[in-house]
Amino acid sequence: MTDDAIRFQAQVYKVQTTIDGGIRLTLDLPESSIDTAGELMRCRLAGAMLEIAAIPVIQKVEDEFTRR
Repeated sequence: MTDDAIRFQAQVYKVQTTIDGGIRLTLDLPESSIDTAGELMRCRLAGAMLEIAAIPVIQKVEDEFTRR
């Protein structure tokens, strides 16, 4: 990745297979990521291909039993 990388956290919302056999991913970004969405839209308008590196962030979920 280059220094001009667009870094953000997102959740995979949907994975689809297209008619031609391609794969389409839909990502959910938090409301606070409006600037990031704008950067990604500019990439789309420019026809840019993106190099993506995904790093899973596993959030620990506390339930009523682990809080005791």
